Formats: sequence, structure tokens, C-alpha cells
Amino acid sequence: MKILTCLVVAFAFTITGVSLGKTAIAPIEIVSPEEAVSSLRSSNVEQRQNIARLLNLSEPWRGGTLCSAYQKVELSQPKLQASNESALLTITASDCDFTFLVPLVEEQHHWSIAGTVPIWTKYSTPQYSIESLTTAHESEIVIHGQTVDSGTGIVQRNLTILRVVGKSIRVIFDQPEILHISVPIVVNGKSENALDEESSVFTFVNSAPFVPGLKTIIETRVLHIADRSITVKREYVWTPSLSIFRMYGAGPSGTK
Repeated sequence: MKILTCLVVAFAFTITGVSLGKTAIAPIEIVSPEEAVSSLRSSNVEQRQNIARLLNLSEPWRGGTLCSAYQKVELSQPKLQASNESALLTITASDCDFTFLVPLVEEQHHWSIAGTVPIWTKYSTPQYSIESLTTAHESEIVIHGQTVDSGTGIVQRNLTILRVVGKSIRVIFDQPEILHISVPIVVNGKSENALDEESSVFTFVNSAPFVPGLKTIIETRVLHIADRSITVKREYVWTPSLSIFRMYGAGPSGTK
């Protein structure tokens, strides 16, 4: 049996120019975050469509539909950069299965769009938070439980961390929190499913020796393969030269 999958969010990052360790496309200016919110909440369809095009609120595949009707529009003001004012638009569409995160940066009294991150919401409800992980007085956007792959016999949900670098958004961490794969196989003439289930818990801890604002990500991953359970410990350290959290260490810490 062929396994059909839908690689949506990973593909979405590529389409919008947001990939691991890379920056988004050149920023586009807007008048203000408040004006963007007003346009998004407008009852005028044409006005919503215009702001949707400006913010790139569309399904992330070629020929994807423009999303111009919204269930929820939220504006927050996290400190995404120490030297500039910043804001974050969280836009939940009602005419397509996406929530869009749009960080905005102000410099010399001009607001620009740092990038648009589409999050697929058809099969899960991702949770968002603001955490200071890499630099004192600056914060990153942390997304838990986003479905990046779903199809026949497979589900994968990731923890993704985004950081504004300059005027562009960048993915600095992207690892599975849940992975479920079920593949039909034939053993001794009998059909059965081969099952691989993995789940990870990620914790943010102060780096040692402690550097203000700098965290290390500790992963505890449990793998269930056939009738065995394996626990793996991993450590991801912020690497400024690459602008990513990079893994150092660790093999299996226990097998049952």
C-alpha cells in the first residue's frame, strides 16, 4: 500500500522563504500594526483582500487560495528585537485551514513585515508562546504541536522556534514532538502493521556556565518500535555563528 502524505508546513516555510537558519524574503512596509488589524477586521471584502495580499495570507502551495475571512485577529507586542519596537499579528483564517504569524519590526518610524509563517490547523490546534532563549532582552516565537505531515499511516507534529534576525524571520529550531508511522507488511504470509511511535518532551534550561538570556534545549525522546521502548536524551545548544540550536550528544539512555 502506498503511503500518502501531505507535507504542508515544512513546504510552507520554503515557499515563504523561511527555512532553518535562513532569512525570509525582503521586508514589505506597512503604516502601522493597528492599521493592519483594522483592515483585517473590516467588513469590506476588498479591503481585507488587499491587506491579505500585502501580508501574504494565502495557502502556501502554488495556486493556493487567498485567505481573506478571519475567525480571530490578535495583536501583541513581544520584544522580538532589543534595538527596535516589534509586534506580532496572529491571524486565524475561517476560509482556509491556516493560522498566520506575521512579525512586524519598526525602524526609524517605519513598520515592515519580517515575514509570514503559515501554520496548518486542519488536524491540530498548535499552541504559541513567547520565550527568551538566545539573547537577553529579546524573545523568540515558540510553536508547539503543529502538524507538518499527515496522511495514510503517518502523523508528525513539531516544535518550531522562530527568531527575528534583522528585518526577517528565521527558523532556528524544528524537531518532531510526535511521530506515528504505521506501515502494512507481510510476515510469514500474513499481513500486519509495522508500527513506529515516537514522542518527545522539550525543556528549556539555563546554559552552563549561565549566560544571561541564553538557554539550552533538552529533549527526552521515547521510541516505541515493535515490542521495544527506547529513551534517547539529546541536547541542543544555541550556536550564534549558524543562528540555530544545534544538537550535541547523546545516544540511548535506556531500553526496555
